[in-house]
Amino acid sequence: MREKMKERYKLQKVHTKALIEEVRERCRMEADERLSHNFKENSKLFWKEVGRTRSGATALRMNKVLSRTNDVLSEKSDVMQRWSEFYREMYACDDLSEGSGDDAVTGMPDPDLDDTEVISMKEIERAIRSLKCGKAAGLDRVTAEMVKYGGPRVWDSFHLLCNLCWRTGDVPDDWRSAVIVPLYKGKGSHFDCGCYRAISLTSLASKVYSKVLTRRRQEKSERFLWEAQCGFRPGRGCTDQMFSLRMITEKLLAVNQKIFCAFVDLERAFDKVVRKKMWELLPGYGVDGRLLRAVQSLYCDCKACVRVGHDLSPMFSVQTGVKQGCVMSSWLFILYLDSCLQKLKDSCLGVKLGDIKVNCLLYADDAVLIAPSEAELQALVTCMKEECEIKGLRLNANKTKVLVFERDEERTKCEIWVNQECLEQVNEIVYLGSAFSRDGRCDLDVDRRVAAGNKVNGALTALVKRQGVAKSARLAIHNAVLVPTLLYGSETWVCQKKHKSKLNAVEMRSLRKMCGVTMADRKRNEEIRNMAGLKDDLITKIDKGVLRWFGHVERMSEDRMVKKIYSAKVNIKRCRGRPRLTFEDHVSKLLEEGRVKSTRIPRRACMKKIMNLKEAQEICKDRDTWRSVLSGYPVRDCA
Repeated sequence: MREKMKERYKLQKVHTKALIEEVRERCRMEADERLSHNFKENSKLFWKEVGRTRSGATALRMNKVLSRTNDVLSEKSDVMQRWSEFYREMYACDDLSEGSGDDAVTGMPDPDLDDTEVISMKEIERAIRSLKCGKAAGLDRVTAEMVKYGGPRVWDSFHLLCNLCWRTGDVPDDWRSAVIVPLYKGKGSHFDCGCYRAISLTSLASKVYSKVLTRRRQEKSERFLWEAQCGFRPGRGCTDQMFSLRMITEKLLAVNQKIFCAFVDLERAFDKVVRKKMWELLPGYGVDGRLLRAVQSLYCDCKACVRVGHDLSPMFSVQTGVKQGCVMSSWLFILYLDSCLQKLKDSCLGVKLGDIKVNCLLYADDAVLIAPSEAELQALVTCMKEECEIKGLRLNANKTKVLVFERDEERTKCEIWVNQECLEQVNEIVYLGSAFSRDGRCDLDVDRRVAAGNKVNGALTALVKRQGVAKSARLAIHNAVLVPTLLYGSETWVCQKKHKSKLNAVEMRSLRKMCGVTMADRKRNEEIRNMAGLKDDLITKIDKGVLRWFGHVERMSEDRMVKKIYSAKVNIKRCRGRPRLTFEDHVSKLLEEGRVKSTRIPRRACMKKIMNLKEAQEICKDRDTWRSVLSGYPVRDCA
């Protein structure tokens, strides 16, 4: 009897396992079909699934938080009260501000309204079309999709409403109210309120109005801003500042000059802006009269509540700072910071590159102070600290780091003091997502890109190797997630073969999984790329990116700081030893390796003549011509 029961159990166990495997396979096939369908029909759901798979975790639940006395609060009411208390104190008016400056807004209509100042329908249409879909709504529960697809009747209503606000200098109360959503920064304790960034969800109508105002005032204030600032400005980005810093280190280390840098962190910079002082400085940037009053109206008598989960806290007053999430906050902040750095702008301190001096690089509140000596760097840090404190901003000494770029193996000691506290000196640092080491080479940044690429590979393996998912969908994941991860900042690198080999290995690992190929199959990389449907390999993409950036810099205005740094010649005798490969040398090498043909000589000879750097500098002035050159890069000889 016992033996029969045992045999029966074994048979049932085998049957159950087979049934479970069958159900799993069916679920897997359904998931693959759903993913392939969403890729074609609903890209938002597709990329949401990819993001969920990549992160490997659900959204952070803020059901616990630390109190003032560092006790863990877990009761729902206590957690909500703590968040509300934290932000109420942060945005309360301090002694420095002496009032929020709300009394500056009169709200009285201006009888002398110039027809040219009226908000046109074209401005409203441009603002509405630029709204991004799929974003969270504010207190009014109106989403961008409702307005964008609402048709002419809705757009006409917005046109009338925005002009009414423009004429009266006042806005509805809902436009001044915001929902604060705390987002974890990715560092520090999950229970600490200070480790979260306060993102403000505002009314959609106020976003449209803000976009119109932002476009008008940017045109007026752009010419007043310091060239060192590349944050939130049209035609500028992180790559400008990463490239500038690499060019400075390249040119000065070539003549064995040390570069002393302080990577400054401002404590909660956006939240510490003193509004009264901001209203006082805006006229100096061309923002005055009706435009100034329109900007002030959106910050007059502001209120906010905190959202934790699905619950909202009671409303409280917000008297300081600019709203992170508001359309105009980034522009207001860079103007405010620019006013804090007037002394730095006029200072004669800094490293000398030919005829120019550079002492600062800025991307919003990410600042790098640059000096040729420890004493000058101390003077720059002290100057910035004092000027920022006058305007209510504070340097965070714990997060501000010092780095000395040099060729010597032995590290130069550099002591920089802030509030009787010595700043930490490091050998490497991450600035705007790109890693810099004290020797000025790009090896560290390449290694970080490789590590990040391997992490993405590991997270997305389950998706990429699923043969049931359409190949086009898996290739889209590869191109949209892995490739940008590997290529970030590559335009500024002077790449060697060892760097390219490391990066290429990461991409090929992903493509093998996608095609179901292993190393044992002994297939060549080119064959695997053809199976995946890729036109260019990663190395070609890196080379094209460098040449594309080279053309972009060459076409820049001579007034741009990036162009000045790139064009500067340091007339000092080079140090001993083999010179390092420079960015221009790297471009020349790419033109030669890519067999880019010269256009200056007769056609017959042109088959052998390769374009040199000087010719490339002239040709790339025409964007379309340079784009056509890159479209055929590298030139492959026909057998």
